Amino acid sequence: MFGDQWIDAALLLRLIAIGGLFWIIPCVANPLLVALGRVNVILRIQLINQVIAVVGVVVAAMHGIEAVALAVIPISAAHAWVWLHYATGVVSVRVGSIVRAACVAMIVTAMALTVPAVVIIFGEGLGQVEVLILAAAGAAFGWLAGVFLCGHPLAAEVGRLVLHIKEASVRWGFVVLARGLGVGTQRSSQAEAPPAKRELSGGRINPETLR
Repeated sequence: MFGDQWIDAALLLRLIAIGGLFWIIPCVANPLLVALGRVNVILRIQLINQVIAVVGVVVAAMHGIEAVALAVIPISAAHAWVWLHYATGVVSVRVGSIVRAACVAMIVTAMALTVPAVVIIFGEGLGQVEVLILAAAGAAFGWLAGVFLCGHPLAAEVGRLVLHIKEASVRWGFVVLARGLGVGTQRSSQAEAPPAKRELSGGRINPETLR
């Protein structure tokens, strides 16, 4: 879409994207430390990380732009380690628990992407709408299966949501049934009433019927 002159940028973006995998730790640790009022720790982390970034980029720049893009990976990893080191010093979180949670999330993500990948690869004869529907349905089913099979914390939330939906549907069914029975009872009572009562209920009084 942008022309052949941007083809060489694809490799650089791939390297930067790999380095972006480590950005999740700063994105979580930074607001956590801010919420705990540990701004001094954040300042210390930023000073250390800026030194690491400057040194890494200066050294890599001597070898070309590809080396700079490649240096993003170790620089991002070092930044993530610094954030994690100081964050675990403030909050009692073990690295092993973070790794286990990350592995579970990776498995759930892989299960959610399996069906869409199969549909995209082998669904050449399908239309775009059909591919979109199948991929979306497969992603939802794979995500739910991964959440329950891996014991993800979201499994309890999904279970509670399903329970609330069932309770709401049962209450709605009872309301509809009660309204239906109420209308039927009212109609049957009006049909069985004497002529005088029927005419009185309609707002008309016939003296002949009252004799």
